Amino acid sequence: MKLYYEDPYIKDFTATLVELKQDDENRWYAVLDKTAFYPEGGGQPFDKGMLNDVKVVEVQEKEGEIRQWLRWDASFLYWRCRLLENFRLGEARKENESNLCMWR
Repeated sequence: MKLYYEDPYIKDFTATLVELKQDDENRWYAVLDKTAFYPEGGGQPFDKGMLNDVKVVEVQEKEGEIRQWLRWDASFLYWRCRLLENFRLGEARKENESNLCMWR
């Protein structure tokens, strides 16, 4: 769905990721179920912005879909991850308590 036709002044929207792929030049692009990013064409430049925290560096319409190319590089191959420590400790405590109860 092309939101820019419904509201040419739209700035924010939510969408669902349909596809995240690499093109023939190994550049990453996203296809969304709807978009307000206007693709390059007819002398008009493409819109720029962000998808979450990832910069959109190019927008083109190809094969009937709007593709938003992303500044998605090697830094996104490594992710900072964090577990919910209290959850795990709580579950471990429950497990230990049940073992103690069964032992008695």
